[in-house]
Amino acid sequence: MRIEEERELKSLIRRITEDALRRLLEPEKVEQGTLVLIPGYVTDKEPLIGYLKENHHGVTCAGQGAAALGEAFTIRSMETDQDRQQVMGDLKQYADIVLYSPPLWMLRNIAAGDDRGFIEQVFMRSLLWGKKTRLVLDYEKPRFKRGTFYEGIADALGAIEGMGAGIVSLKLSVGKPEGHLPLVTETEVTDAYKEGRKRIRCAEGAIVTPLAWDAAKELGIAIDT
Repeated sequence: MRIEEERELKSLIRRITEDALRRLLEPEKVEQGTLVLIPGYVTDKEPLIGYLKENHHGVTCAGQGAAALGEAFTIRSMETDQDRQQVMGDLKQYADIVLYSPPLWMLRNIAAGDDRGFIEQVFMRSLLWGKKTRLVLDYEKPRFKRGTFYEGIADALGAIEGMGAGIVSLKLSVGKPEGHLPLVTETEVTDAYKEGRKRIRCAEGAIVTPLAWDAAKELGIAIDT
């Protein structure tokens, strides 16, 4: 080997060694903060704001409905290609990803692995990277009802949950009285027990299944019919 080649080789080895040492000594970048994707209008912002403040830190909101939370959290734009590229480029820095109440077609896209939409890309990439990913709904998960649109929602939510995303249903301050259920099954009883509630209130003429009564007796939950 010629002297010049030997010098070049030594110089290359030195640069590689210095770069490796620099990477080892640099402090590890810690994922932190929460990115909240809001693809549509926010029906009732107070429950959402309360949930995010109680369960997440460093919240940044993006999407069509993000402006509704502008007084409470940081807002990022996703209107232009440059905006979307910036959001995707910064995705790795967030510890938590929240998708708020997407429309049914978006749920179906995610469940089917269709990432042609930008929000679907962000949410699915977060799942692939193993981030703490949450789907927050402004309605209770519907029971399976064959032949209705509830069937499509239930199937999509089940698939997304199977991918590793958590699902949270917020209690809105609008609509029917909280807790007045038309149907009480074993699931409602166990959910009440997990949430620390001691009583389930039923709507007039509600149906309570035998398994619900058995579970309520075992777990000490009162069912008001």
